[in-house]
Amino acid sequence: MDETEQWRNMASAPRDGSRILVTVRSSEQGPAEVDMAYWSRADQFGEEGWRASDSSPGRI
Repeated sequence: MDETEQWRNMASAPRDGSRILVTVRSSEQGPAEVDMAYWSRADQFGEEGWRASDSSPGRI
């Protein structure tokens, strides 16, 4: 990654299914962390939105 690039708001992230790095704020569930996510269109398992790259919608 180019050193001149900075973290940006997710609102400006591409919504084409490409993966992006996201920061997750700390909460009572755990410390802050960095994760990978992607934009997913609506399907039989739910509405469109950001999903963790390791999620498996529809699986139990």
